Amino acid sequence: MTFDPPRYRRTATGANRYRIEADDRFTELQRLGRRWLVHVVRDAPYPERVRIAEMLDGLGGTFVEDDPADFERILLEAEGQG
Repeated sequence: MTFDPPRYRRTATGANRYRIEADDRFTELQRLGRRWLVHVVRDAPYPERVRIAEMLDGLGGTFVEDDPADFERILLEAEGQG
């Protein structure tokens, strides 16, 4: 898969946001109540690589493009929550 990283996606509901950094690496922000959890996936195994491809493809409207500034703002907020 070839693309210019990073690419930003979110679920259609907005509960999960993603910064895709490479074909085997992404950062996920997951909404849990009022907080955001941060998951960093590096050296992703095959199932996660398929997930990355699905995020980039959109999976029939499940994943949509996200605003990079919004993602980075939420990431800073989540990291500040401790």
